[in-house]
Amino acid sequence: MAQRMLVTAHQEYSSLVEEFLSRPEKRFRVTYDNKSSPPTYGDLFQVLMLTRFLALNNVKVEFVLADDGFRRSDWSVLTKEAQEKFVDEQFVLAQTLLPSHVAFEKTRREGVQTGLFEDHAVYEILSEAATGGIPSYKVSPSLLDYLYCDSRFEQRSSLLLENLERPLRLPQRAEISSPYVAWHVRKGLWNRERDSSQVAVLRDFQEIREIFPRHSLMIFSSAPGIEFALTALEEYGALEEMKSRGLFLRGQLSRGFINAIPLILESDFYFQRLGGGVGMIPIFSSVPYLMLSADGNYYYRRRGDRLVPWARQDQAFVVDPLSAGRGTLRSYRASLG
Repeated sequence: MAQRMLVTAHQEYSSLVEEFLSRPEKRFRVTYDNKSSPPTYGDLFQVLMLTRFLALNNVKVEFVLADDGFRRSDWSVLTKEAQEKFVDEQFVLAQTLLPSHVAFEKTRREGVQTGLFEDHAVYEILSEAATGGIPSYKVSPSLLDYLYCDSRFEQRSSLLLENLERPLRLPQRAEISSPYVAWHVRKGLWNRERDSSQVAVLRDFQEIREIFPRHSLMIFSSAPGIEFALTALEEYGALEEMKSRGLFLRGQLSRGFINAIPLILESDFYFQRLGGGVGMIPIFSSVPYLMLSADGNYYYRRRGDRLVPWARQDQAFVVDPLSAGRGTLRSYRASLG
């Protein structure tokens, strides 16, 4: 499967670059279709960042969020109301990440093949992948990898979230009284084997405190995840211990994926174990991080602990199926250089 994805990404890369270089005036389109994609922030995030990179490099690209009301089966874990709210949040995320000159729309299509539009004046990016049943989010990371490493595309550092055209305001700045570590504790709707256990939360807290004794801690997760982590830590006496040292231990100041962006960008370090889509924020930033994963990812060209071609020495994504769920932070610190 990984080899197939890599071949598809390279074929798309070659075709896209040839088309752009020979016809720079041509319009390009990236489509994210909810009929073939899950209700997850991380997958959409990667497709939007591919679109962002192209736009910053003078490709006349547009973005389409396709949603005709018929969504992939895993959307059923959400109520109908929650589904519609999530679609609205998808639109807001596109507004946040894409440069203002990028045209984008939410389209309700019926009877149209996934990912394809009958418009020969537009180059539909990853349309062949869609025809073959591969959703755009599975191929876009490796495609972005190829494009980023192509010296003909010069705007690289501008891709990172610190350079957003419309930077999000840091919420409740007065409540942030000291430098802090951003810590993701996962409690998801599916893949429960990736959720954090109470034992892991307490162990990770101890190690983070040892490594960053002068830093506060801000926990990022869903509302149930934050409540789970804070309850476990309060019973352990962690909140009082931090408070006695003039530090804070609290959940994300303003809930929601969009509001997590400025908060994580302001952190001194990011850590997650078996985490979820919020990890896309530090990956597309200059924030130092350590992420422990039990399985692979869609950046199939990458080997070792540098997930993306722009990752620095202090940004490590470690895939370790055997011990990612229980290994100590110190055992992976060497990955940060």
